[in-house]
Amino acid sequence: MKSDQQKFAPVPSEVVTEIWQEMGAMSVDAIPGLMEKIQSEQPALLAYLLAVSEANFKTQEAELVVYLGTVVWQMMRRWHRQLMRVSVKKLDQAEEENLAELESMSQVTEVSMWTHSQFILETYPEPEILRYLVEALTESEDVKLSDEDIGLAFLYLKTALDALIRCRVF
Repeated sequence: MKSDQQKFAPVPSEVVTEIWQEMGAMSVDAIPGLMEKIQSEQPALLAYLLAVSEANFKTQEAELVVYLGTVVWQMMRRWHRQLMRVSVKKLDQAEEENLAELESMSQVTEVSMWTHSQFILETYPEPEILRYLVEALTESEDVKLSDEDIGLAFLYLKTALDALIRCRVF
């Protein structure tokens, strides 16, 4: 029997790029409809993104985190046509695992961290979305994030992505 990771084909880079471009070209008038859709389909996910953004970032940075979380949700929902609703429990589990991962990484050398980071990218169930998050956070032209804010935003966005990954339906 295949493991859960083997059952699902990850979102291909072409789809990630297409949705990234679509979302970037979206008119301001379309945003309320998109927010209504995520609220309807993934209320716990939206609540999580709003809560962590408001608690940890200034307005522009918070808006960027919510926007990127919404883009990630769009990528997942379009490729994995059936997603269960993300629960608070799944978000809590994903956040706990990510915090534990950070704690373990704080004990390694720079060389080991590079090797570990490469391993994560090679084995992560949605590597293209993860790459998108890294690029979007580090190369944002509209909002400049400090290194600390990039790390914190990445933690929360990866948590959201991890929870969505747990909600794929085969």
